[in-house]
Amino acid sequence: VRVTSKDGAIETGVQITDDVSPGTVAIPHGWGHRGGWQLANRSGGANVNELTSNAAADLERLAGMSVLNGVAVRIESVDVPV
Repeated sequence: VRVTSKDGAIETGVQITDDVSPGTVAIPHGWGHRGGWQLANRSGGANVNELTSNAAADLERLAGMSVLNGVAVRIESVDVPV
């Protein structure tokens, strides 16, 4: 699926479950690296940080970090090559 927010989009696999509340999307954190880490880069996955803003006005006020929950997203299917 493609997960899109106002700040970016990622493509990732999907699992539909009753283990989270309706209307909720849960995405594991720590994947989709593109930095200088060879092993992490080879591990694949989607970088959930792409869905958040790093603009100063959008940072959490106390710690100065990106807001990592409560991010509105749109989910849409994508064609996967076979």
